[in-house]
Amino acid sequence: MDEEIGGIDGMDKFVKTSHFLKLNVGFILDEGITSSDKNFVLFYGERSLWTVHIHCTSPDRKSSTEKVQIVVDHFVRFRQEQKVKLDSNPRLTPRDLTSMTLKAVKVLDCSTFGWFWQSFVFLFKVQQGLALQLSANTTVLGVEREKVEHDAESELVLVFDVRVSATEDCSTLEDLFSSWCESAGPGTYVSYENKPTNSGLTHLDTCNRWWLTFRDECRAM
Repeated sequence: MDEEIGGIDGMDKFVKTSHFLKLNVGFILDEGITSSDKNFVLFYGERSLWTVHIHCTSPDRKSSTEKVQIVVDHFVRFRQEQKVKLDSNPRLTPRDLTSMTLKAVKVLDCSTFGWFWQSFVFLFKVQQGLALQLSANTTVLGVEREKVEHDAESELVLVFDVRVSATEDCSTLEDLFSSWCESAGPGTYVSYENKPTNSGLTHLDTCNRWWLTFRDECRAM
């Protein structure tokens, strides 16, 4: 679905067309969850989708693999902290928290045939503790090759799907990723494939005329 990849090639382009402008859209309601009775749940906030790349190179004596483990440990600890928040507050749902999922590992491989960029997508699972292990049914889903400079250093790139809570401070989260890279050592850095601005929460008060219109129409039904 378009929204699962950030909407860059779909909705982002569509809203800039004359076709969209002619619709004269004033209020947009996205999908929510199903209801078992006549009451419908309305969500007034949504998490932002970030695609985060953590690059682990080896210009020093520490190998790229060691740096990968350090970085992954940070991500796993963050996930555990979010789970504690969820378990300790019955009013929270997973949508209220920031989630981080490792989606892919990209490997820079050197061979006698030259330098090639090989993108391997693996299935991972996190075991108890902080260790990250390949699952028993790990498969290579795809390979992409692109020639790179001959003097490039060996590099591992971790690709994370991060769903940022509407109440999360984005600048603080960026600083957190940078600090994790710094702790792994020189040659470890973060880049972003997709990092939309946090849209925050929709105001449900008298200042929001769109909300008032929607609320009043629902009450009249």
